Amino acid sequence: MDVLTIDYAALVGAAACAWWALRRTRYSGVALLAGGLGFFTSPLWYPWIHKQDIPLVAAPPPLPAAQIWAPLAFFVITLGIVEIGRFTKKAALPVALLALLLIFVKTASAPWCDAANASTAARAAIGFGISYFVLRAIAAVIEASRGLLDGASALDVAGFIAFPPILSLGPIERASAFFREARKPFEFIQTIGGAAAGLCRIGEGMFKFIIVGEIARKYAEPFASNSIAFENLAPGALLTGIFSYSIYLYVNFSGATDMAIGASRLFGIKVCENFDIPYARPNLTEFWRAWHASLSTWLRDYLFFPIGKRMPRSLAPFAAPLVVMGICGLWHGVTQPFLAWGILHGAGLAAHQAWLKLRRASAALDTISGSIPGRTVMTVFTVFYVTFTWIFFAAPDLQTAFVHVKLLMLDAANAPKLLGIAAAAAALWSFIPGLRDRLRSTAASERVTLLSQMALHWRYNVDLICILVVAARFLLTKTAPEGGFVYNSF
Repeated sequence: MDVLTIDYAALVGAAACAWWALRRTRYSGVALLAGGLGFFTSPLWYPWIHKQDIPLVAAPPPLPAAQIWAPLAFFVITLGIVEIGRFTKKAALPVALLALLLIFVKTASAPWCDAANASTAARAAIGFGISYFVLRAIAAVIEASRGLLDGASALDVAGFIAFPPILSLGPIERASAFFREARKPFEFIQTIGGAAAGLCRIGEGMFKFIIVGEIARKYAEPFASNSIAFENLAPGALLTGIFSYSIYLYVNFSGATDMAIGASRLFGIKVCENFDIPYARPNLTEFWRAWHASLSTWLRDYLFFPIGKRMPRSLAPFAAPLVVMGICGLWHGVTQPFLAWGILHGAGLAAHQAWLKLRRASAALDTISGSIPGRTVMTVFTVFYVTFTWIFFAAPDLQTAFVHVKLLMLDAANAPKLLGIAAAAAALWSFIPGLRDRLRSTAASERVTLLSQMALHWRYNVDLICILVVAARFLLTKTAPEGGFVYNSF
């Protein structure tokens, strides 16, 4: 089920109403679990409520039985393994079983897999978010083994893993943080304000996902679909394409996450943030703290720290990132290009650790790097490096990726002005986080001034404009956006 459908909105809305009705009882998890099961069984029931005259509800194609029942079966197996870990308070075996389940699905869904039935079932499971809910399940098992979920029942934990807004989109929320939010005392004003903020956040996400995403995808077409002969493109088209693809991935994923976070607020629950202006960061370490942050912290806590502790202290900062980011690449898909993409990011993180070591050894270098010009230059370099790695992320195989790299180098030589424009845009964008933080501090100041009031309310005004633009787009075109949620295939 696509997040941009009336069906999905109705499912989340019904689950939210049921949650508020049962919130003070021990059966509150039933509402969330029912919403999750409704999501998995949607191919069975949404054809009956489908309406052709609503542009957001596209006619669903008929699905084979494996695609309908396999995701639900994997989900039930996941819940069973989590309950074993919660009951025994032992994490090793349940974590291994969950990891094997995810490895099986990722391997069976790989393009080179010859097992047709297993491949069909695995790809359906990926489309229903197994990559996300299995990671949440692993974290829940580990937290249960540490006694962090002692007050939660089996129904509560199942409801957490099935939480409809983030089930197939992320963020990869931790169970302990989720239950802290769910158990907060009810306050009418804060609840209404949170729901209003959630609706505004949904409007932001739809604007990024639909309006900005469609524009970026148009120029990113060579990389977004791999359907165009790269050799026949005009000079500068490849550079424009890869930078547009970089923007497209960001607005597509962060827009969908915004909608998920906003929908969570309708339940009175704040889930973790997933993006924080990643293309304005001066190094890869800060980039990964701002890009898919819930996955980054999961990898840090459950892979990087354990792996790093088992390596020599002098080697860990350089070798552990290569291993962890290689696994991160394979999490996206068991293919050579994804592995290469992960290793490139791991090498970049290791290089940043070496750079930090040089900065600690030189006061002058540290001063230059910490200055505004220094951070601006490093931001431009980071944006260019991340954009370069997206070539491997988009390519179907390594041979194609290397051909794209060669053609892009030739394109850069033919269109140097585009590189200058991209560098200038990245340099200007690097100031956005500082400006945002200053607006926040102004809004939080005790002095009530015109500036503080504008800083406090400007976002709601922008959100209203975003919602109106999205509504106008659908009223005028009466078509659903092309492309869908990119990360639904990982």
